[in-house]
Amino acid sequence: MQVFEPTVSVIIPTYQRGHLVSQAINSVLAQTYKDLEANPRIGLIYSDSLFFSDQRGLFPGSYNTAYPTPNLQVLWTLFRYNYIPVPTVVVRRNCLDTVGLFDETLRSCEDYDLWLRLIEKFPIYFLNQPLARYRRSPNNLSQDKEQMFTSHLRTKEKVINRNPELLKFPMNFLDPYFYNIYLELANLHIQNHQIEQARRVLHRYREMRGETARYEELRLSISTKQI
Repeated sequence: MQVFEPTVSVIIPTYQRGHLVSQAINSVLAQTYKDLEANPRIGLIYSDSLFFSDQRGLFPGSYNTAYPTPNLQVLWTLFRYNYIPVPTVVVRRNCLDTVGLFDETLRSCEDYDLWLRLIEKFPIYFLNQPLARYRRSPNNLSQDKEQMFTSHLRTKEKVINRNPELLKFPMNFLDPYFYNIYLELANLHIQNHQIEQARRVLHRYREMRGETARYEELRLSISTKQI
């Protein structure tokens, strides 16, 4: 008997949302599929997606409206922000064999981390059609700001370690997309009265970016809270 190997494997990452897995599986099984990923050079392909909630239905706009795909898709444009929605991504197996899978030590941003590793080595392609629906719920993991800032910073630090030439970009590029995340995390720690954590983050910022007006403002805020 002839055995056919599947040409596509579907991975459904989830956390504390087991009650929704059956819906995701049924959606996968309902797909129509033709083996079209035609350019063997492309490592990753993705499409636009729509947001919805069980309470409100479809939201206006789309993922690409909120996070537009740039005309030029290279490492530095993806470094700015994550414009690749997880539900629509298809990656070649040999590309994953090259760059590795999700970094399971990241509590969030593990998808972004993987896309960055892929774009360093392979071309990616955007199909400008909304081919998936992305459920939003009030208890999404992304609601934990401290966790998001920490994982976001770690993801971008990993990119910098692999590609130190990115630090040669002008400060007006690096500030909003990298350095200012340290300041946002430090400010969050201060608001939560986590003074030692805030001090460590500001120290790291000063090591990498130097002293700035916003750094000095947050440093003085720490001193005020300790009085």
